[in-house]
Amino acid sequence: MSEFNIILMAFLARAAGGGLGVSELPRWCNRIPELLFALPFGYCAWISTGSIGWGIFGWVWSFVAMEMGHGNVYRMTGIDGQFADRPQSIEKIVRPIFTRLGGDITKPHYSWVVMGCKGLLIGLPAFPCGLALTVLWPFAYFIGNRTEKDSAVAEYLSGMFAGIVIAGAIALQ
Repeated sequence: MSEFNIILMAFLARAAGGGLGVSELPRWCNRIPELLFALPFGYCAWISTGSIGWGIFGWVWSFVAMEMGHGNVYRMTGIDGQFADRPQSIEKIVRPIFTRLGGDITKPHYSWVVMGCKGLLIGLPAFPCGLALTVLWPFAYFIGNRTEKDSAVAEYLSGMFAGIVIAGAIALQ
């Protein structure tokens, strides 16, 4: 059963990253894959705490983390000039801290930090296994963009890693 969940998470991550690819649908319809992707994280929060309230909170938490964006850095090369003055939601949190610590947003390690923070936030409801997404989420984008120069591979990989994390978190219960 966990193999099916891993495959399902991979396809949901791709659908969330690429949208449903149907421009005639209302914008909210493209959020359905993200809502479904976040659901297993909420389930992990529920079974680990025994509280449906924490489960719902975990589901919403992961969904909001998915919605924080990362399009400026998904190529894992840092920020180029055209995106420097348009930070996405996750960057509004990470960029001030990163630059205050002396980091350069035009370097690849900025992408790793942003994507790592996004992975961490998505995975928190599946604690402790979800912490692995801090490394696996940016690693998926690094591999995907080095092999195919396309986000599709990265999205499938990040979803696969999320499915593995979910399987691990459920197995711990």
